[in-house]
Amino acid sequence: TALAISNFFTLFKQFNDLLMNKKLDIETKSSYLKIARERLKDPLSVLGILREMPSTFVLTVKNKHLSTLKIQADFILSKIEERNTAKINKQFDISDAIRTELLEKGILLKDTAEGCEWDIKDLYVYH
Repeated sequence: TALAISNFFTLFKQFNDLLMNKKLDIETKSSYLKIARERLKDPLSVLGILREMPSTFVLTVKNKHLSTLKIQADFILSKIEERNTAKINKQFDISDAIRTELLEKGILLKDTAEGCEWDIKDLYVYH
Protein backbone atom coordinates (compact mmCIF):
# COMPACT_ATOMS: atom_id res chain seq x y z
CA THR A 1 0.00 0.00 0.00
CA ALA A 2 2.77 2.43 0.91
CA LEU A 3 4.53 1.83 -2.41
CA ALA A 4 1.29 2.31 -4.34
CA ILE A 5 0.58 5.58 -2.54
CA SER A 6 4.13 6.85 -3.14
CA ASN A 7 3.71 6.08 -6.86
CA PHE A 8 0.45 8.04 -6.87
CA PHE A 9 2.23 11.01 -5.28
CA THR A 10 4.74 10.90 -8.13
CA LEU A 11 1.89 10.91 -10.64
CA PHE A 12 0.10 13.72 -8.85
CA LYS A 13 3.28 15.79 -8.93
CA GLN A 14 3.43 15.23 -12.68
CA PHE A 15 -0.22 16.31 -12.99
CA ASN A 16 0.54 19.42 -10.97
CA ASP A 17 3.54 20.19 -13.21
CA LEU A 18 1.24 19.79 -16.20
CA LEU A 19 -1.24 22.26 -14.72
CA MET A 20 1.52 24.78 -14.09
CA ASN A 21 2.91 24.47 -17.65
CA LYS A 22 2.30 27.88 -19.20
CA LYS A 23 2.90 26.56 -22.71
CA LEU A 24 -0.29 24.46 -22.63
CA ASP A 25 -3.74 25.99 -23.03
CA ILE A 26 -6.55 25.22 -20.60
CA GLU A 27 -8.36 22.89 -23.02
CA THR A 28 -5.26 20.72 -23.45
CA LYS A 29 -4.67 20.59 -19.71
CA SER A 30 -8.30 19.71 -19.11
CA SER A 31 -8.29 16.89 -21.66
CA TYR A 32 -5.08 15.40 -20.19
CA LEU A 33 -6.54 15.49 -16.70
CA LYS A 34 -9.80 13.88 -17.81
CA ILE A 35 -7.85 11.03 -19.42
CA ALA A 36 -5.69 10.65 -16.31
CA ARG A 37 -8.73 10.61 -14.04
CA GLU A 38 -10.39 7.88 -16.11
CA ARG A 39 -7.25 5.75 -16.16
CA LEU A 40 -6.63 6.17 -12.43
CA LYS A 41 -10.22 5.79 -11.25
CA ASP A 42 -10.08 2.00 -10.77
CA PRO A 43 -6.66 1.76 -9.10
CA LEU A 44 -7.47 4.70 -6.81
CA SER A 45 -10.90 3.34 -5.89
CA VAL A 46 -9.17 0.29 -4.39
CA LEU A 47 -7.62 2.74 -1.93
CA GLY A 48 -10.94 4.53 -1.44
CA ILE A 49 -9.89 7.56 -3.50
CA LEU A 50 -11.86 9.17 -6.36
CA ARG A 51 -15.00 7.13 -5.83
CA GLU A 52 -16.97 10.25 -6.68
CA MET A 53 -16.37 13.58 -8.34
CA PRO A 54 -14.29 15.87 -6.12
CA SER A 55 -16.99 18.57 -6.19
CA THR A 56 -19.58 16.02 -5.00
CA PHE A 57 -17.27 14.85 -2.23
CA VAL A 58 -16.59 18.40 -1.05
CA LEU A 59 -20.31 19.23 -1.06
CA THR A 60 -21.06 16.09 0.98
CA VAL A 61 -18.41 17.00 3.56
CA LYS A 62 -19.65 20.60 3.76
CA ASN A 63 -23.28 19.51 4.20
CA LYS A 64 -22.30 17.07 6.95
CA HIS A 65 -20.49 19.84 8.83
CA LEU A 66 -23.30 22.35 8.25
CA SER A 67 -25.71 19.89 9.83
CA THR A 68 -23.41 19.58 12.85
CA LEU A 69 -23.11 23.38 13.05
CA LYS A 70 -26.89 23.72 12.61
CA ILE A 71 -26.45 26.21 9.75
CA GLN A 72 -28.11 26.23 6.35
CA ALA A 73 -26.12 26.99 3.20
CA ASP A 74 -28.84 29.48 2.20
CA PHE A 75 -28.14 31.45 5.40
CA ILE A 76 -24.44 31.62 4.54
CA LEU A 77 -25.16 32.72 0.98
CA SER A 78 -27.53 35.44 2.16
CA LYS A 79 -24.89 36.70 4.59
CA ILE A 80 -22.33 36.74 1.76
CA GLU A 81 -24.73 38.81 -0.38
CA GLU A 82 -25.30 41.16 2.54
CA ARG A 83 -21.52 41.45 2.98
CA ASN A 84 -20.99 42.09 -0.74
CA THR A 85 -23.55 44.91 -0.62
CA ALA A 86 -21.83 46.39 2.43
CA LYS A 87 -18.46 46.27 0.67
CA ILE A 88 -19.88 47.95 -2.45
CA ASN A 89 -21.28 50.71 -0.22
CA LYS A 90 -17.90 50.98 1.54
CA GLN A 91 -19.48 49.90 4.83
CA PHE A 92 -16.45 47.91 5.83
CA ASP A 93 -17.44 47.75 9.49
CA ILE A 94 -20.61 45.86 8.49
CA SER A 95 -18.63 43.68 6.09
CA ASP A 96 -16.14 42.81 8.84
CA ALA A 97 -18.94 42.15 11.33
CA ILE A 98 -20.56 39.66 8.94
CA ARG A 99 -17.24 37.88 8.44
CA THR A 100 -16.77 37.70 12.23
CA GLU A 101 -20.35 36.49 12.77
CA LEU A 102 -19.87 33.64 10.31
CA LEU A 103 -16.45 32.78 11.69
CA GLU A 104 -17.94 32.49 15.18
CA LYS A 105 -20.46 30.05 13.70
CA GLY A 106 -17.63 28.00 12.17
CA ILE A 107 -17.69 29.39 8.62
CA LEU A 108 -14.60 30.80 6.88
CA LEU A 109 -14.99 33.38 4.13
CA LYS A 110 -12.38 33.63 1.39
CA ASP A 111 -12.32 36.56 -1.01
CA THR A 112 -11.13 35.46 -4.45
CA ALA A 113 -10.97 37.03 -7.88
CA GLU A 114 -14.21 35.19 -8.70
CA GLY A 115 -15.98 36.43 -5.57
CA CYS A 116 -16.46 35.35 -1.98
CA GLU A 117 -16.30 31.63 -1.22
CA TRP A 118 -17.11 29.92 2.05
CA ASP A 119 -15.81 26.85 3.80
CA ILE A 120 -15.95 25.07 7.13
CA LYS A 121 -13.42 26.38 9.66
CA ASP A 122 -12.91 23.00 11.36
CA LEU A 123 -11.65 21.49 8.10
CA TYR A 124 -8.59 23.74 8.38
CA VAL A 125 -7.93 23.63 12.11
CA TYR A 126 -5.78 20.81 13.44
CA HIS A 127 -7.03 19.40 16.73
